[in-house]
Amino acid sequence: MLLLSVIILISVLIVCYALFVGINFGTGILELLGDEDMKREIRLTTGPEWEVHHLWILLVIAMLYIGFHPIFEAIYDFLYVPIMFLILIIILRAVVLVYRDQVGTETGHHTNIVDSTYRVLSLFAALLIGMVVGSVISGRINPLAHNFYEKYLDSWANLFALSVGLFVCCLFAFQAAVYMIGESRDETSRKKFVRWSKIISVASVASGSLVFVIAELEKLFLIARFYYSPAAIGAVIVATLILPVFWKSLDSDRIWKARILAGMEMVLVLTAWFQVQHPVVVALEYQKDLTFTGTAANDTTLLQLFLGIIAVTAIVGMSLRYLNRLTLKTENGPE
Repeated sequence: MLLLSVIILISVLIVCYALFVGINFGTGILELLGDEDMKREIRLTTGPEWEVHHLWILLVIAMLYIGFHPIFEAIYDFLYVPIMFLILIIILRAVVLVYRDQVGTETGHHTNIVDSTYRVLSLFAALLIGMVVGSVISGRINPLAHNFYEKYLDSWANLFALSVGLFVCCLFAFQAAVYMIGESRDETSRKKFVRWSKIISVASVASGSLVFVIAELEKLFLIARFYYSPAAIGAVIVATLILPVFWKSLDSDRIWKARILAGMEMVLVLTAWFQVQHPVVVALEYQKDLTFTGTAANDTTLLQLFLGIIAVTAIVGMSLRYLNRLTLKTENGPE
């Protein structure tokens, strides 16, 4: 029961990261696609305060390091290259975002190079996250590799991982487009975000299908793994059935309903992933796959870890609520 509680907590933190950081990176991707009106709305809505949501994945990393160290060690060792690139991109993107926010506040002027850098870094961050996920589920991580390419590059620098990265980019852009509908300050921009929400939702379905096609071409047998997981099949079916309801909510201007449904789409996609992977966390080539059950620390450590992360999560949640209220107060000005 304790192990299950820890696993559920890790899953919840991953969902929080995917939702909030998905919107954060997705807005940058949207700027690559949208016109000047959309870019202006995004600049007015997003800011450096969104970077705090990286705390969710830091908590996950802490839980893996303490409670499931072999899993942490495998991910850190064999996926060192993309993770280091991702960390550098996140740091550089945060610096660019702060600079852009200050320049915009003080002069109202944004240079093309700063905006372009922010957008490209957002795209590559989302792409790398997807490629890391693709590597973890592909079973191509080879602990017995004897050269640099096979050990550090082959598992993630491939067509399947790239297709998962493209899928993640679409999901993040989709979440951002739906979020921006409710944040737009004029009707014209809102209609544009509604249109892009529909377009990217279709692109998400297409890119998700592409993942399965490439998996079959590369003999990863992802369809077969879905076939033997009723929960994963159910999650995909529900996610598909939600789409018409989502489009209808957009047409009827029910923004919060659309946001909830978009969030459900992300949760269902992650649920399908978790179920297909279960009980494997990291699939290895030529060696036994890593699972939570097979790598867990003792019960005393897990209990202390669980209580500690719950306490930290509560503090982070209250801090985010205060930060949000402070941000709204600053944007609205003194009464």
